[in-house]
Amino acid sequence: MLRCVRAELTKAFRNRMFVIALVIGLLICGLDVIQTAVEFSEAAKRILSLNVIGVSKSTGGRSLFVNWIAITAFSFGNMVFYIVWPILAVLPYGWSYAEERKSGMYDQIVSRVGRKSYFVSKYVAVFVSGGAVVALPVLANLLATALVCPYYVLDVADHITPITNGFFLSRLFYTAPWAFALIWCCVEFLWGGVVSCICLMLGTKFRHQAMALLTPFIVLILLESVCSQLMGSDALGNGYYELSPLQLAMAAPDSANPGWLLFSYLGFFFALTFIGGYREVVKRELV
Repeated sequence: MLRCVRAELTKAFRNRMFVIALVIGLLICGLDVIQTAVEFSEAAKRILSLNVIGVSKSTGGRSLFVNWIAITAFSFGNMVFYIVWPILAVLPYGWSYAEERKSGMYDQIVSRVGRKSYFVSKYVAVFVSGGAVVALPVLANLLATALVCPYYVLDVADHITPITNGFFLSRLFYTAPWAFALIWCCVEFLWGGVVSCICLMLGTKFRHQAMALLTPFIVLILLESVCSQLMGSDALGNGYYELSPLQLAMAAPDSANPGWLLFSYLGFFFALTFIGGYREVVKRELV
């Protein structure tokens, strides 16, 4: 089993699609850092022109933990990254099962290692590679933004702060923001992993790799549309809780994302993709 897992992870991380997905994610997050640096520089010049002293906490919300891509909702990088991240998650290896079934490689592998070992190895590789290409650019953006924005613990009374009561780890955000940010990078990893594994659940339904790449994105866009309607319902408290998975991948969505809601979504997607993938790969009769 372990040898099979290592082999699948090697294939996942040593293929051109993984590099392409990671580079795209890093470029988007890099552009976000450039925009943040330019805006902060302009804000600093305006403050200096006013000859204001002691304005480290009066820079118009230019703290690292407000301008990091996972929280800021006004940057170009944030808007682009949190639309395309489902495609980035699938690019590295989500297409591999459909391709191996189509090419006949699946038959050769399972004849040697068995279907269960094949499925577990494939699931781990798809999950880890998908999570990595989502989490690593966000982590890189956090570290790069720290080079251009000041670090200070935000005041809970600051009206520009996007994290309020009811948000995931809101207390930690105001007491240990670095811990909050690193934990959120782990959450990003989980989102990338479970979404990329949607491909395993659908398996041989794909006829082309393009469908494997687009299906998770289409699923989340449809959920976004449905959730936007539900959040407008008075029965759900006028959208007090964020319901869209696309929005829940951000640390500061439009509405509250308490931990129970966030991990209920992640648990649902994990159970759905693992059970659905197991039925597809292990239980499904060869055709």
